[in-house]
This record gives sequence, C-alpha cells and structure tokens, in this order.
Amino acid sequence: LIASNHAQAPFFEPWPDSPVPLAYQIKGMGPVELVVHSLTEAQKTLIALFNYHEVYNNGKEALYQSVKGNQNGEILVTEKEEPKERPGRGSTHHLAIRVADHEELNYWHERITEHGYKVVARHDRYYFESLYFSDGNNIMFELATDGPGFTVDQTPEELGTQLDLPPFLEQRREEIFENLNPLAGIKKD
Repeated sequence: LIASNHAQAPFFEPWPDSPVPLAYQIKGMGPVELVVHSLTEAQKTLIALFNYHEVYNNGKEALYQSVKGNQNGEILVTEKEEPKERPGRGSTHHLAIRVADHEELNYWHERITEHGYKVVARHDRYYFESLYFSDGNNIMFELATDGPGFTVDQTPEELGTQLDLPPFLEQRREEIFENLNPLAGIKKD
C-alpha cells in the first residue's frame, strides 16, 4: 500500500526488525468505506458530531476527512438501498476512531449523548478504554484511547514475540494459545 504521492503517513513508522522488506511494509491505510441507507444521517454523525470536513458530496456518495486536506482518517460514504446487513463473515462489526486518553473519552461520551445518541457500552480493555454507540444508519462506532498501549507489559522491542494477555483473559491462556494459528517465534508465556 502506498500513501498519497508515495508519501508515508506521518504517524506510521517502519519496523526495522520486520521480516517484510521496508519497500513492502504498510505505511498507511486508505479510506474507510461505509454503505448506508441515508447520507443525511451519516452527515449528522461525521460533520455535526465528529467535525469531519466534507471533501465532496454528489448526493449519493461523499468523502469526509478528519483533518482537512489530510488523507489519513478519510471516510467514504455511499448511500444505497440494500437489505440490512446480517452479522457474519465478511461483514463489518464496527468502525473504530482513536482518542487520546480517558479524559478525551469522557468528553466524547458527553458529546455523543448531547447529540442524541445512546452509548451502548463502555469497557476498560487493559491496553485501552473504549465506548460504543450506533448512529442513525445503525453503524456501530467505537472510540478507543491510545493508551496505556501495548507496551504496558513489555518493551517495544519485545512486542509480538510472545502471547500477552490482559489480566481478565489470563485464566484462558492455554485455550487461547491452542487456538492460534502458528506464528514463527511466538512463545506461550
């Protein structure tokens, strides 16, 4: 994948120890694509709630940017009248948006409620906190904090070398490990 004009997204850093050569490492991601019943409802969420910037809108498709002029964080929304999606393989469960920390998550919890949406869940996942709500198109959004992050229980150099689990899953370590596809060099403990 190549970022716009072969530029690297500013917050993606190459991994020098990766078995994937630098020229082929992922350096950015393209826009998230959502298919919705109502473009107007999507605008309420993306523009009125999240302050996204509309790049274009032809009445049936619109492109939004979280930071004006920056292709990172784009969402492409297409309005189509199709049967409601059923959860399962190949479907999208939710769209995650990052927030800085606990305080910012609290801010968004309040803002989401003020805009008439209901927060359906809020969780401390040990590595991050998150909250979930659905918009007028029944798109599930997750807001997740950056921290404390995956380095809470190991150094950046150790990441990916062993199976780390949050405390609430430790009692299932054996079961989880046995159901993983084999990865070279990954230790159980």
